[in-house]
Amino acid sequence: MGEHDWKLLAAGFGIMVGPFLAFTLWTLVPLPASRVAEWFAAFGRLHRSGVPLVRARLVRVRWHRRLGALVGAVGAWGVASWQAIVHNDDGPSWLWVLPLVGYVGGAVLAEVRGLQPGDGATRVAELTPRRVSDFVAPWALRALATVSVTSALASLGTAHWAGEGVAEALAPPAAAIVGLAVALWCARSVAEAPLRVEPGRDPYLDDAFRQVAITTCLAAGGIAAALVLGDAVADVLPETGWWPLIGLVCTWAVVLPCWVALRQPVPWTFGPRLRAAWGSPAEPSPVAS
Repeated sequence: MGEHDWKLLAAGFGIMVGPFLAFTLWTLVPLPASRVAEWFAAFGRLHRSGVPLVRARLVRVRWHRRLGALVGAVGAWGVASWQAIVHNDDGPSWLWVLPLVGYVGGAVLAEVRGLQPGDGATRVAELTPRRVSDFVAPWALRALATVSVTSALASLGTAHWAGEGVAEALAPPAAAIVGLAVALWCARSVAEAPLRVEPGRDPYLDDAFRQVAITTCLAAGGIAAALVLGDAVADVLPETGWWPLIGLVCTWAVVLPCWVALRQPVPWTFGPRLRAAWGSPAEPSPVAS
């Protein structure tokens, strides 16, 4: 490679990876106490013994999310650089999605890993099997399924409209359906994971962690479906006037609620198991003085 190619690589790294590298390094700044307070406020009845566990979990989730976004940005930079130097091309238009995919994937990985038992944890059996619908509102599951199926059908319709080949036509709807299947599988795995009680831990905290983890998995599936829907809408709508804006509104109308649910606990997603707990007194396990 010549000097021009190296300059191109450096400039691309600074533009495509630099902001995400700074974003990741910013994680070294201590977590604000307000984030822990907001987390506790969302659930209402958590015992103060859970503060260290919640803080450690939030820090771990921040690292996973931002490292995921950084990995996605590096991947996008690598593909764009290869296309520019080897093929003298701008690269595929979907490269901007990779940091978002990395961020969402890191969030799901962090939440699922967060259910691993700590030192001294005791496995406890429950008589009633736990289901995903116990932790999230039933309408959220129906909305996710509706968006995913709608995205798949819309993508197939636009592909037929545009006269695309079979592979190009099937890839986006397959991505939407696979995203839905993976989201539901992860959510079910979280719901059915064995309950473990650790010394000094509020039993209700386990339900709170599961609710956040399940919501994160489902929100990730919703974002995947929204991206497919946005691509389908962009293929149909004209590129003049207000039509591009209408396409963005259709996409972000799905992405924004999922993004909010991904970022922090939101009571409007809570299922009957957590809502029932609000009406009962807290029963924290003993806390060492």
